[in-house]
Amino acid sequence: MTAFNAVRFRVKPGCDREFLDAHQKVHADWPGLLHVNMIKTGERSYCIIAEWTDMDALAKARPNMIATLDGFRHTLEDLGGGGGVTDTVSGPGGLGVKYPSPRPGRNARRADRLRPRRHPDTMPATNFHLITDWSFDAPREAVWRALMTPEEWPQWWRAVASVERIAEGDANGVGAVRRMTWRTALPYTLTFAMRMTRVEPMNLIEGRAEGELDGVGRWTLSGDGARTHVRYDWIVDVTKPWQRVLAPLLRPVFTWNHNKVMQWGHEGLTRKLAAR
Repeated sequence: MTAFNAVRFRVKPGCDREFLDAHQKVHADWPGLLHVNMIKTGERSYCIIAEWTDMDALAKARPNMIATLDGFRHTLEDLGGGGGVTDTVSGPGGLGVKYPSPRPGRNARRADRLRPRRHPDTMPATNFHLITDWSFDAPREAVWRALMTPEEWPQWWRAVASVERIAEGDANGVGAVRRMTWRTALPYTLTFAMRMTRVEPMNLIEGRAEGELDGVGRWTLSGDGARTHVRYDWIVDVTKPWQRVLAPLLRPVFTWNHNKVMQWGHEGLTRKLAAR
């Protein structure tokens, strides 16, 4: 199974050219390395995505990667949090969603037989249905109150940079619109408007996202007494041009990123509920 690693950097002011030149001079003909792409994700911010034949090849290349990093380490800013000048993730590939066309006249018939058939209802590469399960040692009423007040999320959810109410809803909140900006575990933020479309008190909250993500988010609560279970369904399309282009390649990375954001939410809400 192929593997991927992603490394993000923030370059010191005035060092972009030196940083880029250092990468152009690298001869990374390392065993098992298939592809490397660099993405400029913001002002002085970059992310490198590499694809490998397998996790063993990636692991064996780490000394080479560190030696390469040492060649331009002086151009990088510390990212904070004790992680140094890089923030890295890696793992095996999760799902292949695009296959190269066979060369005419060369094993074309065999390649066509081996090509997976996509069901008409199969999710396109830019669409994600991500499911998260949370459990809390707290009554459902307390969890419900926290989820129904997104304006307070930045106080306990480190991924939520800001929430601004831009339209009021009815007595249950249906119709309310909030502009939300999210930090992620990767070097980019996401901003979108979330319109509350459905509320079943104490059981379900559903909203429609429009902006840098388009789709539906749905909280479902269950449990009685002192313990509450929460399921979150996030069914969205990515809309940023670079995300749409790279979605087939980076699907495992985007999924990891979402799971990390949700992990931060669970940790933050657990602390909030414990402090009641």
